[in-house]
Amino acid sequence: MAACLAAGAAQTAEATIYAYHDPNPTGENQAGTFEDIWASYNDQSQTFSWKASFSEGQTGNIQNGHYPDGFWLVVSDGENPKSNVDEYAIFYADALNNKITSYVYDGVNSANSYQSSPFIKAWSNALTVTIVNDIKTFSFSLDVASVNSFLNTPDWDGAQFDDMIGIWFHPYVAGANGPQYDDDWHLTSLPIYKQGWYDRSNQYTTVVPEPATMLLFSGGLIGAAVRRRKRA
Repeated sequence: MAACLAAGAAQTAEATIYAYHDPNPTGENQAGTFEDIWASYNDQSQTFSWKASFSEGQTGNIQNGHYPDGFWLVVSDGENPKSNVDEYAIFYADALNNKITSYVYDGVNSANSYQSSPFIKAWSNALTVTIVNDIKTFSFSLDVASVNSFLNTPDWDGAQFDDMIGIWFHPYVAGANGPQYDDDWHLTSLPIYKQGWYDRSNQYTTVVPEPATMLLFSGGLIGAAVRRRKRA
């Protein structure tokens, strides 16, 4: 009986890691050109990881090319997060100050949730930014347990997804002086010079073992995907 209970506890403790990967992302490229997007969610540790790579934007009305300085991001369990009020968290990633802040997303198609929605949490030095072979990559891996439990309402999901994911992702080139904060790390200003966007709904994820997830996140598989695309 004890052995059976131990086996059951081990099964209960096993995490499921859901991963999404788009090696050829298409969207609006005014703040860098999308090269690769990857996300994962661990349903046991409630770890949300995100990685996005860009080349310099060279399309549309961009004259000199731009890498993004940061982005805002909302993920859902399938539907496009836009227009869904108080269901998801919005993350503002700021590479200029290496800060990530989160708020309740107000559902509006703008960057302004931070102005009127409840502040959830901030992280300092959680954003990793690299430029390798002219590809700029942003990545983070966050414990979002407190984000997922922030609102005690039936619709609130925070930053969770499982077999499907929806994404609302806007990289931006910062305007004059860049993002500003108060003493509690609440955003007070987010000037934007250029922005791009990547919207997806009802995208299937893949269940992956943790070693494969870490390889993706460390750049091995994603880097290979970017290189394959460049050679194509």
